[in-house]
Amino acid sequence: MRYGRGKNFRYALIVFSLFVLAGCATVPVTNIPGAASNGDLSSVSWMVEQGYDLNASGGISNQTGLHYAAAGGNIEMLKVLLNAGANINAQDSYGFTPLMIALYKKRHEAAELLLQRGADVKIVNTWNKFTALHYAVVYSTPEIVQMVLNARPDVNAKESRGLTAADFAKKYGNIEVLGMLKKNGVDIPYFGDKNKDIVLAVTTGDREKIKSLIDEGANVNARDKSGTTLLMKAVNNNWPDIVEMLLRKGADAAVKDKDGWTPAMHAAKDAQAEILKVFDRAGIKPAYSGKKKDDVLLAVLFRDNGKLAELLSAKGIDVNARYRKNSCLLNYAINNNNKDIALLLLDKKANPNLLNDYGFSPLLLASTRNSPEMAELLIDHGADINLKNDQGMTALHYAASAGSLDMVTFLAGRGADVNALNAGKCTPLMSALGTMRNLEVARYLLPKTADVDIKDTSGYSVLMYAVITGDVDLVKSIVDRGVEPDYYTVLLSEGKNKHYAKINFPEITALLKPQALRRQLLRAQAAVESAQSAQDYQNAIAEYRIAQDMAPEFPDTYYNVGVIQDKSGLYNDAIKSLRKYLELTPNSTDSQAVKDLIYKIEYKRDAGK
Repeated sequence: MRYGRGKNFRYALIVFSLFVLAGCATVPVTNIPGAASNGDLSSVSWMVEQGYDLNASGGISNQTGLHYAAAGGNIEMLKVLLNAGANINAQDSYGFTPLMIALYKKRHEAAELLLQRGADVKIVNTWNKFTALHYAVVYSTPEIVQMVLNARPDVNAKESRGLTAADFAKKYGNIEVLGMLKKNGVDIPYFGDKNKDIVLAVTTGDREKIKSLIDEGANVNARDKSGTTLLMKAVNNNWPDIVEMLLRKGADAAVKDKDGWTPAMHAAKDAQAEILKVFDRAGIKPAYSGKKKDDVLLAVLFRDNGKLAELLSAKGIDVNARYRKNSCLLNYAINNNNKDIALLLLDKKANPNLLNDYGFSPLLLASTRNSPEMAELLIDHGADINLKNDQGMTALHYAASAGSLDMVTFLAGRGADVNALNAGKCTPLMSALGTMRNLEVARYLLPKTADVDIKDTSGYSVLMYAVITGDVDLVKSIVDRGVEPDYYTVLLSEGKNKHYAKINFPEITALLKPQALRRQLLRAQAAVESAQSAQDYQNAIAEYRIAQDMAPEFPDTYYNVGVIQDKSGLYNDAIKSLRKYLELTPNSTDSQAVKDLIYKIEYKRDAGK
């Protein structure tokens, strides 16, 4: 970290505390932080099961188990704690959140997981006023910076010396990150140096500026900090006109990325037809080298069926060879939606169940492409229709998330498990509702899904996801399946869920509230009837409070709470509750009886003083 002068001692403490987080010192293993500091996943898991405090803190800076797991990059431990409900935004003595720790320690996978789970990127620590965006810009990768930006941080937040994230990006010459910040509303002027400016323009997508800079003689082979060339960026952005200008000005099309791929190979992988035409006009074609593994890949990417057939007929060809991110040849054929190439590979016993590093098998990839014909080809050649990846996602989950009704219908018809749960305990139905891309998919899956009462690891039910869509008929269909709305579902429909504060569906609220209120009142009544201790009565009051929050205009809850508070010796509270009852029922026939009860409670209160 970089801090101002005059804080040397406190800086040393911070460094020491982070040194502790790295596992070089530990806290006693009597709680979750102690076990987490040792990287002891089995002990942490056991403590979670036994009900230990998930948010207990320990060590020199009072870090929680999540802090320690983030610092060590312990992904499985993070998942155990997060799935159990640990506070993802817990702050230690210096205001560091687990996300800040992960970013500072360059635990990129941990940071990615925390961001996916909704870590708050607006929190400011108390040590140097850094936000997650500051840490991402200074210590992390452009990919992680983009994830932080996607979570909508305060892009203009200033740390203790008045520096923004953009100031740090400028300081370290990270033009790519400056471009990201510029795209997110930060006022970043061009440098006046055409070779820097063209990298910034490409990153921000300022195509007119790119063209003018190329005409002015900017270096067409300039690279960003990660080593990516302008030509590669233009291909990645699918800009045929920019690709053509760069090639005409002498951009090197033979430059390879760290995986050995040229810009033309990337264009072929993504089936960018117009860019491939540009390369073809420039005389840039697949350069077969005689290396079998490389040549087979080129033939697949560039749809060279004849060359592929020739190569596959030779000895020593591995049709299950792995390439970038452990992708197999079939994945590239699916990505290009090239059924002929896929069939050539499958006929040579290509394995349709290989997962790449992104968690995609050929069938899982096909399910995102809305290509039932390709999926059928794969299944007929042995693809496991219910294969799950590390996230527990099946082909049906992906098809439902993509809103592909044709693919969903096909997969379900071929025996895909409509009740499969992914790692977040979501069914395909919940995936369809969660993305809201095609509610017809949800309507199709609803009658086929056995368990519509299930909740995912975030506590959201099928009904709650349906409420978020605002579709009254869909909500009614789920209620008609026997799903009982609860307090949290009603609050969601009213915009009282902090994650969906803009939601307000009065018609849905009116549909759900009567049943939810009845259910809550029965819970409260049962709590009173079973109460045997003061704490039991407090629990009963809490149940009634939920009913009051759901329907503050409903008078009986105030009367019942007042009676319980009287029994518990909470006389002032009882009087307030009963007066509220009278306020809501001014013409009630029992008004005098309630007033008399208040007089008696006042006597007991005063006599006890």
